[in-house]
Amino acid sequence: MLQKAKFKLWKDIQYITFFSLSIFLFSACETDNLTLEPTLVGPLVNGEVSLDVNEEANVIEPASVTLSVPGVPGAGVAIPDNTDPADPALATPVDNDSRFTFDDLSFSEVNFSTVEVSIVVTNNTSVTFVSGMQLLVKNTSDDSDFISITTDRSILAGRTETFTQNVSPAILKSEISVQALNIRTPGGTSNGNNSLGVTIDFPMLEVAYIDLNPEFTGDFSEITDFEFDLGNEEDLEELTGEVDFTLTNELPLDFTADLIFLDAEGTPILSLDPITIPAGSTDNPQTSTAARIEGSNVDRLRNATQVQADITYTTPAGSIVRLETGSTVKYNLSGKVTPKFKLD
Repeated sequence: MLQKAKFKLWKDIQYITFFSLSIFLFSACETDNLTLEPTLVGPLVNGEVSLDVNEEANVIEPASVTLSVPGVPGAGVAIPDNTDPADPALATPVDNDSRFTFDDLSFSEVNFSTVEVSIVVTNNTSVTFVSGMQLLVKNTSDDSDFISITTDRSILAGRTETFTQNVSPAILKSEISVQALNIRTPGGTSNGNNSLGVTIDFPMLEVAYIDLNPEFTGDFSEITDFEFDLGNEEDLEELTGEVDFTLTNELPLDFTADLIFLDAEGTPILSLDPITIPAGSTDNPQTSTAARIEGSNVDRLRNATQVQADITYTTPAGSIVRLETGSTVKYNLSGKVTPKFKLD
């Protein structure tokens, strides 16, 4: 999601100087209907929001698969002891039940700077599997290893054990396979079930980058503070001028944003037409003067204390895009604003 940012007013030194000088000049006049109309020209508000790739990756769903232990006979039949190192160990096959595709995030690849991987194994058979079993998780697209964990304790019949390991770095792709190797058991009588249930989760992670598939769409709503401090607003009669809202997009995502300015009670006081801006990059940012605020709408801004952004973002059609920490969307409010003050 996009990190929160805060709008802050840029105070022009020329405006402050002019304001002070005007107070001095008008104070010498003998009238009860004095007004002051200084003009602010230039940037009024600058800021930026950045995409937190860790937040995007944190929604990766747990992967659950079923492994079939070979050589387990029907119910009531003896399972032989193969704990002697001279005996051949068992290994589960890689089949459809042992593969998992991540659907919810629609990513093609995540590069973890570091990740904690938790593998939960449920032994549905009637025999114990001794420590030393290897749990191997591979990316199926290129047959590369994601993680390999060797169990440090036995998994009793009907029991569940969790094995955790930190990996740094690690690349996870959109489809994985899971295999159990070096399976050894002291034997027993079969209950007819030869399966191991395996769930892989990622409780702690830090991401270097994430590659999103074409036409992946996400959305969020963000409310940030908006400070338009013009001094003693009790004496402010009117605010006129024109203000341009400009976006500069360094992210490789197409954006659509609805902006709503809110007062102190959270009531909408001004809504802008939907703003769109195409995908950009750090080297080739896309800039668009997205909206102009003018006429009576400018005067409404003096009561604004927050701005709500309802944002939808999409990867461009036909493109896999890489999101890295540090790319931003910059925003700017600039123009000419004239506050009209009544002087007592």
